[in-house]
Amino acid sequence: MRHLHLSVLFCAITMSMCLSAQSGPTYLSNLTPTDYRGWKQTEDMSGGRHIELGGIKYTNFISIRTLSSDRQGFAEYSLKGKYSTLQFIYATETYKSHKKNAAFLVTGDGRPLLDKVVPAGGAVPTRVTLDVSGVDKLRIEIVSGDTELGICDPTLWTAAQQVKEIGKVTLAQNRPTKLVSELRPYYQDTYHACISDHKDDKKHEVQINGITYTSGVEMNAYQRMSGNGEAQTLFNLGGMYKQLSFIAGPTNMGGGTLGTGWITIKSDGKILYELEVKEDDIAKQVWVNISGCKLLCIESQNEKGSLMLAATDIMVYPAGTEPKTLTRKFAEENVGSEKYRQLPDVCKLISNIPPYAMAGKSTMGNNLYDGRSQNVTFSMGGTKFWEGFILQSSSTILNDNTGADVAFYLAGEFDYVSFTSGWVSKCGILKNDTLVVYADNKVVLYMPLIATHPNQHYVVPINKCQRLIFQKRGMQSLAHPVFGVADLVVYRGEPVENNLFVHPTPELPDEIDLLELGKPYIHYATPMKDFMSDAVRDGSTRKEFFELNGERIYSGFLLQTSVHFDLDAGVGGGASGAAVASAGLGASFMIGTVGSATVSVVCPFGALLILAAGGSGYENSCAAFNTYGAYNTVTFTVAPYTSYYKKKETETLKIGGDGEVIKEFKISADMPPTTFTVTINKCEQLMFWMECGDSTSERYLFYDITLQK
Repeated sequence: MRHLHLSVLFCAITMSMCLSAQSGPTYLSNLTPTDYRGWKQTEDMSGGRHIELGGIKYTNFISIRTLSSDRQGFAEYSLKGKYSTLQFIYATETYKSHKKNAAFLVTGDGRPLLDKVVPAGGAVPTRVTLDVSGVDKLRIEIVSGDTELGICDPTLWTAAQQVKEIGKVTLAQNRPTKLVSELRPYYQDTYHACISDHKDDKKHEVQINGITYTSGVEMNAYQRMSGNGEAQTLFNLGGMYKQLSFIAGPTNMGGGTLGTGWITIKSDGKILYELEVKEDDIAKQVWVNISGCKLLCIESQNEKGSLMLAATDIMVYPAGTEPKTLTRKFAEENVGSEKYRQLPDVCKLISNIPPYAMAGKSTMGNNLYDGRSQNVTFSMGGTKFWEGFILQSSSTILNDNTGADVAFYLAGEFDYVSFTSGWVSKCGILKNDTLVVYADNKVVLYMPLIATHPNQHYVVPINKCQRLIFQKRGMQSLAHPVFGVADLVVYRGEPVENNLFVHPTPELPDEIDLLELGKPYIHYATPMKDFMSDAVRDGSTRKEFFELNGERIYSGFLLQTSVHFDLDAGVGGGASGAAVASAGLGASFMIGTVGSATVSVVCPFGALLILAAGGSGYENSCAAFNTYGAYNTVTFTVAPYTSYYKKKETETLKIGGDGEVIKEFKISADMPPTTFTVTINKCEQLMFWMECGDSTSERYLFYDITLQK
């Protein structure tokens, strides 16, 4: 009977031990600490209360945080030697951009069990297993640094229990994964934005070099009042991947100076890759080895100016799963090329391939005209253009010459580009500049932009370039002229005649009053703005007229030269310095290049502002009209309109056709109304030019101006 009782007792003890070994662990968060500071704990297995670390929600956790520089958080527990193993997952509770590392320490009866660095910028969930055999006093603490730590799923196991991993450290999966779309970032600064079809993302697409991408991260690298605008997007990869690939480049079309920024890839706080991105760069395929990376950081930073950047199609690959058929070199050279291969051999540039970057903000409204409506236009040479762009440089307090740039990505598909350039009629600043066209950083066009020159048409070899850039150089001046580039066409192979852009013309009868055909698209008469508003009458109303010798004249215009003190006068005060000055006198040859060929351009009508020693500005006066190449002769009458200065010397009047001087006359303040007839040889630009002498001229009225075929 006694043996039976012992047997039953032995079975009961054995069963109790088995049940104890099979039962679950003890959660540290169920125990009350004997001492603590900056501590809190939660056990809510229902998920009502939770902490999120590295994109993972934990409902069973302890939180320890720094209170001040000399008051770090800690928690102490009495384990009474009951347990052999402590296992938990730790990570920074909230991301902080502190610049110093923090130290995290776990001790058992004063003996270090864990001594880790929590890197500046935070840590993703990391699982640790500690031997706490015989330990009574367990202390978990932040030794130094300003941080918050979450101690999640903290489990205590006895020697009789089998330790099992509780909770996850990452949501990543062991397969090729697209970040943002499939694996979301767990933290993102406000200057970054996710691009995907996810319900929480406001942007669903972004463009780099005109190619649309539907997944990635767009980064604001705009210039800040202080600092460099550093911003980050963080992913918890759990150390599961070997390779990272993405497409990087600028996304915005700018305004002001072309900006520059950086994209930096960090793995667990260590820099793996840095890419400098300029706003006119083309997209680049990037590959980075990220073996063992737990915390992946995609960081942006401003260098100068302002721009938007993007990393798109961000893929991570476990070892052995990287693409085999697509070499990295091929990928870098053919980013988005398929779209361009499908374009026609003779192709409008802007409506099919809009610019991906523009700098030089227009004060005239639009600076890009995409051709969608022929009623949205800008004017050059008296002709309206609906597809093109405006180049407007400027001088600011921070930069005395910003320049103006427009960049296109062509994917190496085209051999030539053709376009028309000219002075934009409404800008009012009659100065010269320089147009430079780059094909992959090689200059393929370098030509003067002459404000008073007729529209110029160019055909330029671009040698299957990837990147095509149009640049107006700008000048050191208080006011900059505005020039336009329009009717852009790119060609595969040799250029061919085409009718992609046809500009309508008005009715052109055998004889017509010049002002009825159109007002002057250049009219520079004097720096006095109040005079300029009354310097043209087009005959459209009887209420507006010039009065000359008691007679009302309803159609005509005024010209007057001027000599005045000028703030821009001096060396370097205008484009091309002395060349501009001599061009204004009407005697210079401006040299340019198209491709490898040198071109001479005769410019009798150059810049109107002639720079002179002593700070005086000598301004010629002119009026230019678009005559559509339809007329052979012009007849006009000229008469002195006022006698403010009582001048006796004569002035020089030149009549020009398409940039060439056709006829020259001498006029004076005491002359009677005089009529002239000039053969203009069906020119498209008809120019009336008064050359400035040693003093300001009287005002002269030009009227009864008739064109005849």
